[in-house]
Amino acid sequence: MESLLNVFYFGMAIYGWYNWSSGGQKSETLAVSVCPAKTHVMAMGTVAVLVVLVGGWLNQHTDAAFPFVDSATTFLAIWATFLVARKVLENWYYWLVIDIVSIFPLGSLVKLNNGEVGRVVGTSRLHPTRPMVDILIDPAIEEGVLTRN
Repeated sequence: MESLLNVFYFGMAIYGWYNWSSGGQKSETLAVSVCPAKTHVMAMGTVAVLVVLVGGWLNQHTDAAFPFVDSATTFLAIWATFLVARKVLENWYYWLVIDIVSIFPLGSLVKLNNGEVGRVVGTSRLHPTRPMVDILIDPAIEEGVLTRN
């Protein structure tokens, strides 16, 4: 599946390069454009349906940890890539959402620099790469060096 996605991105890179450099069929530099709200609503509806279908399938037939989040970020990235190739300004909104969701999904396990293992329970607006975690495993306690109250 990931290989197909890479083929898609390669094709979109060529398509985007052609559009940006030649203006597509107009043979002039492609201007930055804005999509109407209706286009975004229809796209989000399509993405939502695909997320439910593919996320549900992944949930039933694979051991994916976050099948719906994975599906959402994949389909949003496909749409955002198309917008970039067409030089549509709003592509940045989609990438921002994808980046925020992809950093540390809620419920994911993380290993901290000190060896502790925690579950992500929230995000920090000031430091998005430093999630709020509940510590699940503290090596110092496991080794008997410290005790928990």
